[in-house]
Amino acid sequence: MTDVRVRIDGREWTPENEDTAEYDAIHCAAGAVLAGATEVQIFNDRGDDDD
Repeated sequence: MTDVRVRIDGREWTPENEDTAEYDAIHCAAGAVLAGATEVQIFNDRGDDDD
């Protein structure tokens, strides 16, 4: 399971594919904005800041 999640207008979504989770989250958030969402957040709870 991935540590990436997206919150759109208070509802959360978590990508299922670990390999593409960040890509999927960004595109999900962008689509939500285009569809009229008022609040979009992307979280990455990996905990490592060494990237």
